[in-house]
Amino acid sequence: MRIIGAVVPVAVVLLLSGCVTSPTSTPSPTATAIAESPSAAPSPTAIAPAFEAVDPSLFFVNDLDGSAYWGAWTTEDVQFSSPDRNIGCGILGADAPYPLLWGCAIGTKEWAFPTDDPGDYCYNAVVPCGGGIEATGTELPHPRYRGDPGFPGALVTGMPEVPIRVLEYGQSVTFNDVTCYSEETGITCEHAGSDHGFVISESRNDIH
Repeated sequence: MRIIGAVVPVAVVLLLSGCVTSPTSTPSPTATAIAESPSAAPSPTAIAPAFEAVDPSLFFVNDLDGSAYWGAWTTEDVQFSSPDRNIGCGILGADAPYPLLWGCAIGTKEWAFPTDDPGDYCYNAVVPCGGGIEATGTELPHPRYRGDPGFPGALVTGMPEVPIRVLEYGQSVTFNDVTCYSEETGITCEHAGSDHGFVISESRNDIH
């Protein structure tokens, strides 16, 4: 009897334990992945207040001792370089040798414009093509295609000592409806009358 009496309580405990309802755990809500559309990078125009606008006359070269580099250049046009002197740009006026030309030349770059297809701008080029981006007036910018510098600012890509003023990071300059912005990520230039423009740096080029 002692043995049976000892076993019964254990059986009762086990029976009661089996009757206890375990708390039901609430399943965690399944996370639904929502693919976000990539946001377009804001153009410098959208954040223009962050840039320091510099007087364009400070970038004229007709009063600098630069004749040893580019000969006679008597028109008042904006010429500037990136802080690292790898990009040289110009925004020319109506009286310049190339009226209303604006663009940038680049020295070291990790990209190249296509040349294999007959529709490529630099296809079968007979003079250097693709060493920068430029446009005239309101036209869509295109690969730089010329055998001459075109404007004094372009010379800094081969001769960093050329006395062309630097457009420092965080600065902008506007001349003849074209505004150029200097950032560590590159130089951006846009024409207010057409909204055409470009971004150029050692690692990228973008024409719009």
